[in-house]
Amino acid sequence: MPWPHHELSAPEIIGSIENSGGPVPHAHIQLIDRLDASGHAVAKAKTLEVVADARGHFQIGPIRRFVWISHVGDRPVPWGLSFSVNDEPQRAGWLSDPSENGFVLDEPIIAICDLKSSAVRSGIGGYQQLQGHGVCSMAVVGSK
Repeated sequence: MPWPHHELSAPEIIGSIENSGGPVPHAHIQLIDRLDASGHAVAKAKTLEVVADARGHFQIGPIRRFVWISHVGDRPVPWGLSFSVNDEPQRAGWLSDPSENGFVLDEPIIAICDLKSSAVRSGIGGYQQLQGHGVCSMAVVGSK
């Protein structure tokens, strides 16, 4: 039986953009809730955008979608965080693995993104089943 409601499709993220530990002010941050296998937004993706403050800090999300039927169990979770600096093209900060099943966290995620870092595959601290890749280190607020 259909049950219309809003469902999280991308989490709230609180973070900072750095360059070798120094802040990157006024970076443009995007949160996208649907990606294809190569990490690009699909046609029906919802996107939020914010600009980091003078210390490189930002807060974005969550994204919610109207759905008719609730998912039972895990489902693909293809969301991503990207950024651009000085009018350069968007660069992946952290892209969830669209081939993995999981869920969108309903608690804020901390993202520390360093422009000089290499993109690596990682989980979100405390939730290793939520895998992705990028230059951001991700952890749940309050996790150790």
